[in-house]
Amino acid sequence: MEWINNNPANILKKLKPTKGLPEYFNEISRTIDIGDNLKITLIGRQALIGMKLLASTPSYTKHTDDIRSLNPRKEEIEEAVRFVLSIDNDELRKEDLRIVLKDIGFDFDEFTGNSKR
Repeated sequence: MEWINNNPANILKKLKPTKGLPEYFNEISRTIDIGDNLKITLIGRQALIGMKLLASTPSYTKHTDDIRSLNPRKEEIEEAVRFVLSIDNDELRKEDLRIVLKDIGFDFDEFTGNSKR
């Protein structure tokens, strides 16, 4: 059992030097001090939505369900799509995003200005 999921931190470490992260990744939602030796920092809402969308796939709905529970605004999803595509812009990712976004009530093509061929 994994007590703290540090996978997002590992992804961000790999991305930061090569891609640069949007400024909102520096926004801290909350810091929790646990004793003298442990400090947990939680990312802000927009960064969370972006990371959840990055992790979402049609076959694994946990992250999609998490996004849905956040009840994101259109602007938040639009920024999350921009973030994800800045990291992975291949056709398979786009098709996954199209399916995931449709599932949560958004139109991928509206954000990208494209229409499905």
